[in-house]
Amino acid sequence: MIKLALFDLGETLIRDGKPFPGAATALEAVGRLKTAAGEPLALGLVSDYTMPAPPATEADVAKLEAAYAELLEKTGLDKFFTPFATRIT
Repeated sequence: MIKLALFDLGETLIRDGKPFPGAATALEAVGRLKTAAGEPLALGLVSDYTMPAPPATEADVAKLEAAYAELLEKTGLDKFFTPFATRIT
C-alpha cells in the first residue's frame, strides 16, 4: 500500500530557485490522492542538499536546514511538505 510520495526539490520541482511551471498544481493533485485506508497521501522530500564539511556540528546542520527551509518557503512549495521535521530528509 502506498502511503507516501517522495520528491526531489532541485531540478525536479525547482530550478534556479523557482518552481517549474505546474509544480504546485502537480503537488496539489498528488496530495489529493488517498491511501488504501482512505487517508491522504503524504508528500515528502528526499534531498542531497549541501552537506556540511566534516566534522559537522549540530549547529552546522541546523544552519543548512534553515537555508533549505528558506528556499522551500521562497518557492511557495513549503505548504506541501509540513511539518518540515517529518516530511524532509
